[in-house]
Amino acid sequence: MTASVTALRLELRPSRRPEAIDLRSLLSDALRDGPLQASERLLCISHHTTAGFLDRKLRDRLGHDPGRLEAFLGALGSVFPPEAGYEHDRLHLRDELTEVQKQSEPLNADAHLAFIGGGFTNCTALRTDDPRPLWFVDLDGVYRDRHDMPIRRTRHATVVGFYREELVTRLRIDVPVPAGPGVVRLDDPEHPVLLQVQERVEQEGIAAGRIGVQLADPAPGVGITVNEFEALLMERDLTRVLTDPLGFARSGAQALAGALSALGVPSDRLRRLLDRALAHPATRVLRMQKHVSLGVLPPKAGMAGDPWVDMDAPGTLVRGTYQSPLLVQRRGNPEGRRSLDVTLHRFH
Repeated sequence: MTASVTALRLELRPSRRPEAIDLRSLLSDALRDGPLQASERLLCISHHTTAGFLDRKLRDRLGHDPGRLEAFLGALGSVFPPEAGYEHDRLHLRDELTEVQKQSEPLNADAHLAFIGGGFTNCTALRTDDPRPLWFVDLDGVYRDRHDMPIRRTRHATVVGFYREELVTRLRIDVPVPAGPGVVRLDDPEHPVLLQVQERVEQEGIAAGRIGVQLADPAPGVGITVNEFEALLMERDLTRVLTDPLGFARSGAQALAGALSALGVPSDRLRRLLDRALAHPATRVLRMQKHVSLGVLPPKAGMAGDPWVDMDAPGTLVRGTYQSPLLVQRRGNPEGRRSLDVTLHRFH
């Protein structure tokens, strides 16, 4: 079999918080005369819960303009400002952290909430001949520890090059949900959605590809994201955001005005939209995704210096250490469940 799928592992070092890094410029050599030159499409995968990609609609709204992206990130930072009394940042309550870890753990609840509420995604797909920037947005790669020492984190992304993708099969999976606002882990051992998907990946013999997960019946205030399932963050901070999206904002009107302006809303419409947004902030502030993708690759693909993917090796779902697919809802479903449509795709 001729190898046609490649995987490159990138290491990124942000210099400020937040920062948008154009991966296309970093991949220019690989696309021009390197291992990605024969690829027609790319799947870009973030391994983090506070760094990822703009979805297609948001990229279009921002016009791929760095200045408007900067303004949008600034406005998002006003909705979820740093150290605004988040429960996740009360490190003495975090039992999963050791005392040593608590000394260097970033206070980054704002970054998690901005990732979820801002509609960022862990994966994005695009054509290699698209000349526009491919922004990898890092929300907390630079911070200061408890001793006020500056910390720069190393961030990782995997870029998969392929020629085409084939739809292998579809699944419909029901997930029990709480009666009110809340979060459901799709990798929960009690309701193992991801385990079912991984088993099907193995049955179908998919070595490289992607999994699509979307709501079968999208509803306002319901979304899917990939983030960290930490109890204080999910059960307190995110639940507060779901019921009061501007609850942490220092100035809700200013934050929303900045976001609408960055999205290209004309000044003559800005006041009308701002009034509507302030009256119904949950529908205007939270841009939660209705679908997510997860990459499928053999373990260690792209990490050993050899970009070619062994298409005869078994593939596994690509996830960072703290990444969990999550179903998020502002209100419950009377039936006590929601349905997910899952698609399995193979790369060629």
